[in-house]
Amino acid sequence: MRMLACRECDALLRLAHAEPATLRCPRCGSVVHRAVPGSLDNALAFYCAASIFFIIANIFPIVEIEAAGNRIDTTLIGAARALRSQDMNLVALVVITTTVAIPAIDLFCTTVPLLLAKYRRSSRLLAVLFRLQEAVRPWSMVEIFVLGALVAIVKLGSLASVVVGTGLWSLAAFMVLSAAGSHAFDPLEFWREIEQPA
Repeated sequence: MRMLACRECDALLRLAHAEPATLRCPRCGSVVHRAVPGSLDNALAFYCAASIFFIIANIFPIVEIEAAGNRIDTTLIGAARALRSQDMNLVALVVITTTVAIPAIDLFCTTVPLLLAKYRRSSRLLAVLFRLQEAVRPWSMVEIFVLGALVAIVKLGSLASVVVGTGLWSLAAFMVLSAAGSHAFDPLEFWREIEQPA
């Protein structure tokens, strides 16, 4: 028997095999679940596109600065290397961990379960992936990095010629697509697909 808790009043609801498109709580009337056809396919498409943009963000420069005839550009990994060369090893580690390693782990932990659901394959790996995702997600700080980079670009605009690179645009696209994938993901449909025989 499937049970679902209302987020507003904590009422436990029994789910029928064919639940309505919009399930409302009989106690408080709030929407508990809204079924969207093809939500797993949409979420998978968003996360696959986010993965492509994440790879581009790590290959191409995030910013190009030209001052006094010198032109410098750097990638995310290059920024961490520059910090390390200035003996800021801890800051370099934080930058590489929060902007490259953790978002990559988060993408892996969301895309693989969706692929398993698409092909209706259950695996013991699912529990490990969900736990890992919950552990690393609060440490993903791509949004803060992008915001900090934009503030720095605005402040440097009066001192040098600053061009936003392909990497930063790709990082912004990655953030938007990841948020869209998270919004499109329907846990009930996911478990329904996983539990069906292939």
